[in-house]
Amino acid sequence: MRWKRIPKENARQPRRGCYRDWKEIIAQEGFNQCVYCAIHEASFGGTRNFHVEHYRPKSRFRSLENDIRNLFYACAICNTFKGDSWPAEPCEDHSSICFPNPSEVDYSTLFEVNFSSGVINGKFVASRYLVEQLHLNRHQLLLERRTFQACERVGEIHQVIRRMIDELEEIDSQESKRYLARLGRLMTEISHLGYSLRAIRPYTPEQLRRQI
Repeated sequence: MRWKRIPKENARQPRRGCYRDWKEIIAQEGFNQCVYCAIHEASFGGTRNFHVEHYRPKSRFRSLENDIRNLFYACAICNTFKGDSWPAEPCEDHSSICFPNPSEVDYSTLFEVNFSSGVINGKFVASRYLVEQLHLNRHQLLLERRTFQACERVGEIHQVIRRMIDELEEIDSQESKRYLARLGRLMTEISHLGYSLRAIRPYTPEQLRRQI
């Protein structure tokens, strides 16, 4: 679950249709994930739960309504929270309240992520505004970030185990026992990661009561 800069310099303006017709183009260009929170469509109900987002709101920038360079792929929640908000034009040092341009800035440089808790913090005025305006620490995203980090760790463990198994073929039996003991500890860690993921609740009772 990582942000990526959207390479709009490679975008070609479609000759037919309007922004509603170009959703698949925008999705592929945006790596099939939300430009603002980075959740992948596979984790959020697919393309049906994603919108074609007008970076500069079409209500205020009518001439950009069908400009491919102004269109991004966003989950329905982020797009709803953003709405028609446009506090100011972006600045290079992100020192004012604004939405940094996702085609010019890699959003991963704007945030610090605590993967153990899933919480992100903005490094700049602009990114702190993003966190607040788009509710980028909503519970769904905390869960996704923690799950992502756990999966990354599992991948790292599997690579270590694979290397160790290869090495076991070339060392003596006493050394093999030590390696096997380490393998056992790594496999236990994998199991604990799985248990910890299953223990994470997507919503607390208090949060559900607030929805009613």
